Amino acid sequence: MKTLKNLLYYVAAVHEIPTEDTTHIFMQYCYEYNVWTASKRVWTSHLEHAHLKHLNNYCGRIARCGVVVVAAYCLFCLGDGTATLHIQFAQYRCPDTHELHKHMKTHRAQIDALPAECPHPLCHDHLESEAHFWEHANTVHSIAAFGPRRINRKRETPEGGHEDSQDALDWVADANARSLQERDAGN
Repeated sequence: MKTLKNLLYYVAAVHEIPTEDTTHIFMQYCYEYNVWTASKRVWTSHLEHAHLKHLNNYCGRIARCGVVVVAAYCLFCLGDGTATLHIQFAQYRCPDTHELHKHMKTHRAQIDALPAECPHPLCHDHLESEAHFWEHANTVHSIAAFGPRRINRKRETPEGGHEDSQDALDWVADANARSLQERDAGN
């Protein structure tokens, strides 16, 4: 993960976009309200006053032109009254819903039988089967249905060969890290 860390430092330095990895302090961004918070106390207060008080059935992710506008939430985490607000309102902002579905499947695996009721705190719909649960999550709570995992396609290189898109991203991250190191060494 060295290249990811280098990329985070590059983005923080050049584009002035901080992350927890680059500032070593608690940083949290709320997509729905376009708010950065720099402490757990402020984040908890934001969750209490902006999200918990105005909770609704919508838990899906909204993206416009590939940019996340509203992150998705897990139905099980929202319904866990014993969890902290940080856990209840964990944001899933991935371009696809694979990470959220994977997370929700871990909740489902820990339960012997499907809950008779939807786990969302405001929803009391009766669930008859696993398929009904996922259909309900899609239609009532707007959590996108399962879809195929995005496939890394190969693209043509100037030399006429092919390269994996992940290899290209790794190369760019390494090149950016090297240029940052050279710049820092020159100062």
